[in-house]
Amino acid sequence: MNLTSKPDFGFWIVAAGALAVIGAVVAGFLAVGSPEDARAQRLDEARLVTMQQIATAAQCAFTFTNRVPASVDEIRSSIFNQRIVTAGYNCGQLPFALPEDRSVSYAAEGEDHIELCANFNRPTSPSSGNPSNSPYMLAEFPELREPRTVAGRHCYRIRLVKQVLQTSQ
Repeated sequence: MNLTSKPDFGFWIVAAGALAVIGAVVAGFLAVGSPEDARAQRLDEARLVTMQQIATAAQCAFTFTNRVPASVDEIRSSIFNQRIVTAGYNCGQLPFALPEDRSVSYAAEGEDHIELCANFNRPTSPSSGNPSNSPYMLAEFPELREPRTVAGRHCYRIRLVKQVLQTSQ
């Protein structure tokens, strides 16, 4: 035994550093979620934005025709071939497209409601708010903020309201 030599802590320093890195990665996944969770959340948010756009276009068509559009095609024909302005917005320039994969379904419900349904990957996260802060929103749809307690198919019943209609020259 040599009393003048210093102990070799290199192995223990490397092991402690590796444990700290692993702990940071695990803590990051716990705090933020995995990449799969982030992707699922983005897809759910995109579905809500699509629903917001469909509801806004349906609201515009409802204002123009005084009846709930029976289908997405009727929404398109009611407003996009017209130069109408409602609540200060040109309805023909609203962003609107039903996804090709039909991940969002539309149905007319009664005299002043529509139903939008989609499959969601996750329940509503606590940080969820209005799905879109788009400048094209004609009205807020508080129904789209209703929490989803489980993943899977969820439907929102949205009430359409009469808006001020102006014709554009």
